[in-house]
Amino acid sequence: MDKPRIILCGLDRTPICSLSDRSGYCAMHIKEELAINEITTLSFQYPIVNGGKWTNLQNEQLVLFNNEYYRIKNLSINHDEDGNLYVEVSCKHYSDNLANTMISIDEQTPLNVIDLMKIALCYDENNV
Repeated sequence: MDKPRIILCGLDRTPICSLSDRSGYCAMHIKEELAINEITTLSFQYPIVNGGKWTNLQNEQLVLFNNEYYRIKNLSINHDEDGNLYVEVSCKHYSDNLANTMISIDEQTPLNVIDLMKIALCYDENNV
């Protein structure tokens, strides 16, 4: 069975590099936590080696996993029992950005409740 693919992307969703290729150094301990009424999270570890791809990991970059984008929120350097260093990467689903965005409608003139409901329901005069 193939390993899940994790692709590091720039803010414009342009791929930078694969973090799960056959280079011998790939993302491990991948954990996707799907949640209802909460933001889905993704976490994984990536080994630290001289000249490795780990240097590309930065906060707020995007990660593509299972056709979904996640934003890197936290990076921390740790070591395992054998003393090998790795980066612990924590991400939140990209929809988290939309959840924190305030959307407002500037009204030119006050509207009555019926007109506001028509706007909210995308109602037109032809009853379509």
